[in-house]
Amino acid sequence: MRVLSILLLISLSVPKKTLSVSFFDNFDGGLTKWNVENDGYTQSIWGGFIEGVYGWYSSDGKLWGEAGTNETSFISPIVDSISRDFEFSCKAVNYNGVDQSFWFQDINNAGNIYEVNYRYKEPDWPQDHNKISFRKTVNGVQVFFIQIPMGVNGLPDLLPDVEYKLKVTFVHGVVKIYLDSFLIYRYIDNSPISVGKIVFRNWGGHFYQ
Repeated sequence: MRVLSILLLISLSVPKKTLSVSFFDNFDGGLTKWNVENDGYTQSIWGGFIEGVYGWYSSDGKLWGEAGTNETSFISPIVDSISRDFEFSCKAVNYNGVDQSFWFQDINNAGNIYEVNYRYKEPDWPQDHNKISFRKTVNGVQVFFIQIPMGVNGLPDLLPDVEYKLKVTFVHGVVKIYLDSFLIYRYIDNSPISVGKIVFRNWGGHFYQ
């Protein structure tokens, strides 16, 4: 997967009233605002990292992410704190592969995660593409999962080589997932995860992404 992203993270300190920008990056200064695992090298799914192969890097004022066969890579913005209610958004393009995956993680328990995954329309992966998925994991165990098909019911296709605005909001335990101006899914969580970390994730199976 190759990802072009411009990240904007907005904290909703008083929902619907006060917006304060807590993180913004146009990537003109490299990755100084980011935690980059293994100095940006991709990691083998079998363990260890692959020296000389960069999973995340900045170029031309953009963030790029790649993962090859049996590889994974992670990057997360350096944010002092995230309020319980906040909005995440970025502009993104998928040039190759299927997935753009974002984790919203409990900083004190890595097994507590909301995952939003944008699965692009890929001719070489027709059995499971052109969907947006949402997953909740508690203590490493999946407790909820849904996939929303795109290109039906008035929703647009999720196409490669097209720039989209991706947005996820968290307000009072309600998670909303957007693609451009379209509300894709709304999830009400009576036991919400206390999100303290946002992670961009790349991965590759037995094929190149």
